[in-house]
Amino acid sequence: MQVGKTPILIDNIGLGGLKIRSNLKSPINMNMKFRICFSLLNEQFEVDCQLKWTNEEFLDIYSYGIYFKLSRITQDRLALIINKLSALRRNNLTIPDTEFIYEDPRTYFRNNLLEKIK
Repeated sequence: MQVGKTPILIDNIGLGGLKIRSNLKSPINMNMKFRICFSLLNEQFEVDCQLKWTNEEFLDIYSYGIYFKLSRITQDRLALIINKLSALRRNNLTIPDTEFIYEDPRTYFRNNLLEKIK
């Protein structure tokens, strides 16, 4: 059963998973499955995952630790991209073809919600 989709902010990412921020409160339920879609360096990823932990950071803003369930092919693709990102960052170079959000998470989610209403 698919229940919908919502924007998230990725705080950090590794081969094992990622930390995200969201305005949705979700319980940690080992039976719930998620699919996260994201783009890094113009490479599209769609990965199955599971919530591992949660923390309420602000009123209505939650952070989540997410565990990836990756195929070997996807893991190899993601490792290559993460290594490229690390090299660009280490050398203080601009990271191309990747969207970054610099505004406060509360502002981002509020504006995103207003866009949906329009």
